[in-house]
Amino acid sequence: MFEQIAIGMAFFSVDGRFLLVNQTLCHMLGYDQAELLHSTFADITHPDDLEVDWVKVRRLLSGQQDRYTLDKRYVRKDGSALWAEITVTLIHTETGEFQYFLGVIQDISRRKQAEEARLYLAAIVENSEDGIIGKALDGTIISWNAGAERIYGYTAEEVIGRSIAMLFLPGAEREYEQIQARIHRGERISRFETRRVRKDGVPLDIALTISPIKNQLGEIIGLSAIERDITMLKWAQAMQKENEERLRQLTENIDEVLWLKDVSTNQMLYVSPAYSTIWGASRKSLYENAASFLGIVNPEDRPRIQEALQQHPSGGFDEEYRIIPSDKKQRWIHARTFPIRNEQGEIYRVAGVAEDITEQKRLMIAEHEQRVLAEALRDTANALNSTLDMSEVLDRILANIKRVVPPDAAEIMLIENGVAHIVRSQGYADRGLQDELQCLSFSVASTPNLRYMTETKQPLIVPDIQHSTGDITLKMSPALFWRSYAGVPINTQDAVIGFINLGSITPNFFTPVHADQLQGFAEQAAIAIKNARLHEQVQELAAHRERQRLARDLHDAVSQTLFSASITAEALLRNWNRDPSAIGEQLADLHRLTRGALAETRAVLLELRPDTLMEIELEELVRQLIEAIRSRKHIDISLSINAPKDAAYHMPPDLKLGLYRIIQESLNNVVKHSDATHVDMTLAYRDDHVRLDITDDGRGFDLEAVPPSSMGLRIMHERVETLGAALKIESQIGSGTHISVTWTSDDMP
Repeated sequence: MFEQIAIGMAFFSVDGRFLLVNQTLCHMLGYDQAELLHSTFADITHPDDLEVDWVKVRRLLSGQQDRYTLDKRYVRKDGSALWAEITVTLIHTETGEFQYFLGVIQDISRRKQAEEARLYLAAIVENSEDGIIGKALDGTIISWNAGAERIYGYTAEEVIGRSIAMLFLPGAEREYEQIQARIHRGERISRFETRRVRKDGVPLDIALTISPIKNQLGEIIGLSAIERDITMLKWAQAMQKENEERLRQLTENIDEVLWLKDVSTNQMLYVSPAYSTIWGASRKSLYENAASFLGIVNPEDRPRIQEALQQHPSGGFDEEYRIIPSDKKQRWIHARTFPIRNEQGEIYRVAGVAEDITEQKRLMIAEHEQRVLAEALRDTANALNSTLDMSEVLDRILANIKRVVPPDAAEIMLIENGVAHIVRSQGYADRGLQDELQCLSFSVASTPNLRYMTETKQPLIVPDIQHSTGDITLKMSPALFWRSYAGVPINTQDAVIGFINLGSITPNFFTPVHADQLQGFAEQAAIAIKNARLHEQVQELAAHRERQRLARDLHDAVSQTLFSASITAEALLRNWNRDPSAIGEQLADLHRLTRGALAETRAVLLELRPDTLMEIELEELVRQLIEAIRSRKHIDISLSINAPKDAAYHMPPDLKLGLYRIIQESLNNVVKHSDATHVDMTLAYRDDHVRLDITDDGRGFDLEAVPPSSMGLRIMHERVETLGAALKIESQIGSGTHISVTWTSDDMP
């Protein structure tokens, strides 16, 4: 019977060692009999319950009681706790001595769990913010928690035993009857929103959940109601609805696209109607797939935008990109995203705004193109002023064309006896066609594009050479890789003396705007060619003819400066109507160009009348040089002259003219070669000593690498030797250049 009984039983000694255990106890604790017989009850008792157990044992041993019952926890072999009710009896011998203990152990785990659940539920009910009300079937209140007290203002004593109808608003009898009918049918009422009244008469918005309470036979014996005060929620919802309506009216009537997206689901929550207008796609496509807009983004921009979205999934995205809507008219978009945080500070929404900045971009690009064109023309004009080498000027023209109209290939042709030859080119060497160009010549009368420009004296654009029709075709060998062509004649007076030809591998690349821009370069090319031819003639003339030629050349330079000023003024007129606030910098350019033109004019007069150089102080001559250079280059030039007040008038004329020419040559070298941004110039003389120092922060050069034939340095050395002075040049690549000239004389007062 000891082994067959359904409860655990054990005999253990007065010191707690197990003497005999039944199989039921072994099963309860997960040990076999051998393991338990080598243990004590203390070994398997939960540490928190052991002291109480020992107290009970000592009371048995002291004779204060002959048995005890205790709820305690055992530690099973797998480490889990087992709640058990143990009854321990002390067994004596016939002589009354202690023999052993008998323990009867019953598993009460389920009972303990039920008790804990009841306590847990009771705590929930008592501490719930919601009102939890127990009612009889007739509506009599039988329980009332603290939450109900807070909501309605009644204490439990005031409402228990009274009808729940006391909480209904006047005229709500029908609602009460309907609820009672549904409950009697066994229905559960879930999240039913209604109105109730507080003790002080204030009406409340309440959300109800009413459930029937059934006995073990399934019979309804009462009701449980969970009631939540949603008055503030209802007010907030009304305010939110009003605000949302205002926001809807705002967002649906602005040009920018606004959107709101859920971070966790990546689901688009709202998209304003402007999306359909700008993107040419339905908002539904974004609701179905938040990334669908990427399909409309220009393929060249799409990888960058995808990467930026991955880097900023929760806000912080700020990018400009292009889209190609259904109408195929490319638009520029500026899009930004912002994080929205919940009460815990976590980002749970992302808001975004996108605006169409196409017009802004167009104005910016137009302004940039005008600025680049003006700078390119000014740079070419500087080349015209600084050299008579036609090849150098034509190369500069091609380089500046590339800044304004980036072609894949460019060439300048000159006409001689009705035949056009390519004299300068770019873009052919990489394709192995440079040698072939040297052998080519084209009869102007037999070459359709050249004949057209000669007859009309107008630019020519062929959008797609492979599909050109009519008489305007290109058949010249180097142009075989071109797809788009732009050409402009080089006119001088009434004759066409050459052409500028551009080619692109992209069909429809060139536009009428490019043709207009090319005409400015063609005019400069005409000046360069004219200057070169005049230079050849001047070399055969006497010195006074050389001065006349120089005057004409310098007059051309002034015209180019005024031409650049004219272009800037035209840009000012166009931008004035668009954005008057953005023309300040262009006004400064125009002012600088006109001052430069004045300085160039003064230089012309000085060169035409060399004797005038002796009548003007050296400081004033140098400042005129500086002013002229500033009109051509953005270079900061500082001048410091340390001399007695009247020293300039006693300086020997040859020394004064020589120093002026050295300064002129030095500054020209800075402009042409150094890429400097700042030049310091100091001229100091006293009694028998004169020293000139010129320092720039340009790129410098290797003195040993300069060929003996270098014109600029050779002329400077010759002038210094003529003066009997000493010249020292210091320069390193990347560290600028320093030039010093030292002159001494015993005859100077």
